[in-house]
Amino acid sequence: MSSAEEVAKFKAEGENATADIGDVGFAFGPIAVEQGVTQPYKPSTWEEIPDWAKDEDGHWMLGYTGTIAFMINKELVPEDQRPGSFADLGEGDYMVVVGAVGQASQANNALLAAAYANDGSEADLAPGLEVFAELARQGRLSLADPSIANLEKGEIEVALMWDFNALNYRDQINPDAFEVVIPSDASVTSGYATIINRHAAHPMRPSWPVSSSSPTRGSSTWRRAMHARSGSSTWRCPAKSPTSCCPTSSTPTLGRSRTLRPGSRVPASCLVSGSPRC
Repeated sequence: MSSAEEVAKFKAEGENATADIGDVGFAFGPIAVEQGVTQPYKPSTWEEIPDWAKDEDGHWMLGYTGTIAFMINKELVPEDQRPGSFADLGEGDYMVVVGAVGQASQANNALLAAAYANDGSEADLAPGLEVFAELARQGRLSLADPSIANLEKGEIEVALMWDFNALNYRDQINPDAFEVVIPSDASVTSGYATIINRHAAHPMRPSWPVSSSSPTRGSSTWRRAMHARSGSSTWRCPAKSPTSCCPTSSTPTLGRSRTLRPGSRVPASCLVSGSPRC
């Protein structure tokens, strides 16, 4: 279920809620509040969470982050064609899956990453759209869902997805059959927000996962649950991204996604589970 669909479900069900808690793309947290489908909750570690990573009244907070990556089926894509950048995507014979742009946070951020790789921005997505338009003209843009089931069936050759999804799927299916690559020309790091349903049937039950996903108490929980990506302080940012990975300002960019400085080395203080936390 996409982030937009999850918020819509909360709203449509109203007092007949079937879910107590939701997990939506970072940009959808404020949308959920606007739709009136959330209730506030502040875990005991609330003051330790950066202001940009939470709603001031407690209606949502960032639970974890991911970086857009390529998941490549090595059994279907020859080694000399495996993409390492968005520029490479236009050169192969393989099919490319991006997912439901406009509905899914993962797909939206993949589009944004493609835009950054081609001198676009959050205000100018046209260069990113052109990447996928060109793939469509070549007959190489697949409309398949980038799900673990489709990957396992061999129906996906290259998919754009969050690295935590890609690493998790790879390890569940066959670690030797897939390669996970952060595109070298640009990527986007963003996250997911935890929300509690305003009409939760069990209003106290959601407090545990919210507290568990808070930065100090929940990091090990998420690392175990999400097969957190390995890494070190030498993780390098993509080549063409225009801004600092860990800017001095605590205010995130539009959509609460941050891009990465060209070739810069990320200091250890900027890492969460081995990846940039900004």
